Amino acid sequence: MKFRTAHWLTAISVLLCPLTLQATTILPLAEVKSQGSNSFSLQFAVVNVSGLPALPKAAMQTTSLTLATAQQISIDSHGQGSFTLNEPEFGFLEYRPHADILMAELPAGTAAGVGLSITMPNPALPTQLLTLCATLANGVSSAICVADIRAANLQVAQYTITVSAQTASAGRAFQVNWAGLLMAGTGKPVTLIATGPGHVAADQAFPLRLLAPYAEGARNFAVVLFDGGDGQDAAGVLPLAWTPSFAFVDGNRPQMLLQNPSVWSSLLLPGGLAPGQSMTRAYFDLPPNAGTTPYAPIAVTLVNDYYSDVDWYAAHTGFPGESASFLVGPAPAAQTVLHGNATFTIQKPQAGRWFIVVRNTNPSTTLDDNTLFLFGNPVDPGLPALNGNIATPTLAPGLYYNPQRSGHGVSLSQAGGQQMLFWYTYLEDGTPTWYLAQATAPAANTGWWTAPLYRSAWSGSGYALTRVGSVLLTPTATNKFIFTWYLEDKAGSEVFDILARTGACPRFNGQTTNFTGAWYAPMLSGYGMDVLALPEQQFNLFYLYDDIGIARWGVGNSLPFLASTAMGFRQGSGFCPTCTYNPPTFQSMGSVNIDYASNHGGNLATNLQLQPPLSGTWITNQAMQRLTGSSACTP
Repeated sequence: MKFRTAHWLTAISVLLCPLTLQATTILPLAEVKSQGSNSFSLQFAVVNVSGLPALPKAAMQTTSLTLATAQQISIDSHGQGSFTLNEPEFGFLEYRPHADILMAELPAGTAAGVGLSITMPNPALPTQLLTLCATLANGVSSAICVADIRAANLQVAQYTITVSAQTASAGRAFQVNWAGLLMAGTGKPVTLIATGPGHVAADQAFPLRLLAPYAEGARNFAVVLFDGGDGQDAAGVLPLAWTPSFAFVDGNRPQMLLQNPSVWSSLLLPGGLAPGQSMTRAYFDLPPNAGTTPYAPIAVTLVNDYYSDVDWYAAHTGFPGESASFLVGPAPAAQTVLHGNATFTIQKPQAGRWFIVVRNTNPSTTLDDNTLFLFGNPVDPGLPALNGNIATPTLAPGLYYNPQRSGHGVSLSQAGGQQMLFWYTYLEDGTPTWYLAQATAPAANTGWWTAPLYRSAWSGSGYALTRVGSVLLTPTATNKFIFTWYLEDKAGSEVFDILARTGACPRFNGQTTNFTGAWYAPMLSGYGMDVLALPEQQFNLFYLYDDIGIARWGVGNSLPFLASTAMGFRQGSGFCPTCTYNPPTFQSMGSVNIDYASNHGGNLATNLQLQPPLSGTWITNQAMQRLTGSSACTP
């Protein structure tokens, strides 16, 4: 691996790769700003990246987001100043593992020519120091030094951070900000979640989406390591300085009683409420239960050891109707208001929507971030909030949508004991994208289901999935459900109906045959299409990728259903999940030739060209195979 310098690099820094001690590309520091309701809320940002070498199969590793420590270093008569940092660090009442990466910064505006380095005792020559990284300030931007110390021979007890200046600077103090960063691993904090392209050319610009599960303080450090997938152990490194801010927003806060442990199924935290402010959109949904056992009682408990100026209540209402707004409706009025730490037990939980409404009654103090709600069974706290033999409405495989926000939706299908959901929607810029959720299929007597939500990226020959959220389907009637989702730092719910009737299948070779489900090309797995086949038409969603491997989709249909058809496809431009609804617009993007040899195989030939502002083509001719769906035509 040879040293590469990003073309926009202004403050040179050298990263020494573990074991080989060879250099790699260090990008300039990315200053990130984000806003959440409180210090425990998810923080999200998009960073535009360029200057990397080619990444044929782009992969990313991230560190935890760690509060930077500010250290003043005084320069001696020799123009040097240093301090020693110990690893592992020990925090208040907790053990901190040995750092994997060290990051140090001379802040922007530090005089040009001032040097910064990180050193350690040389394992081969104990009387000498081994320089792990070194950089020079340019007088304008931050100078960053990043050292990868994961290798066993670099894991020592002490490291030295040194500032070098002219002897005329003797007695002057320079500030250094530093942090020990941790990669993912057992006993380590959750790292940043980074998603981006599947492949990029050298110096190609691309958006990098970053999610921080936890951020505090004025300045936090993290790094993203890029792997090109061609033998490069670290094609490049992006150092981050993340500044979070906090302002309570009364947004959607769905609670997933079917727990799916992750950063998206955390406790209900109303911290951050300003004096007189209320949280009105926290809620959970219970489907109708026709089972032999009713829902167990649900205890809702407010916990806050230091603050009592809180009024709150739980209230029940019916299921919401379809709506063009992404925000949930208002909560009903209170029947019983509780104050401070208290428990409200729902003795006989009814189907419908349950709201938790909280108000900060203190005239001058913001509600403490440590305030939280717990949900459980008051008889046995060790049991989940919901138990017993329940039976809810069921959901047939097929396409579902919200008629009031038409233009996005989901497909449901099953195979091999698994249920798969594809969500076709749009990014903030209106361009189309899709997500995938998969988990064990629900029992035959229920459609209630939760699953992790993934974003897919394409390398050119394969795909990689990164978890970016969770979904929950709460059936309210047969083939109708509330689609609840957590996506990055946002959440919401919509009412979805089935798009087309069930039990109507086309005829193939003289027999009624079911083709509805997900289809893919086994020789090039990672793309494919959802098929809705009726006697009078075929409606398909095609899942593909753009020229840098970001997930995109197109839609097509043909009348009537034919075993062999050339279907025209259209590319949509629409609304993101938390954007104001405007009807999407569509433009032609090419065609797909679909030839069914049976209800489980055939051939798929694509000639698709993504339209501006997107770019890329999808031209393939592959045998296709049915991935999900039943061969039987059932109601």
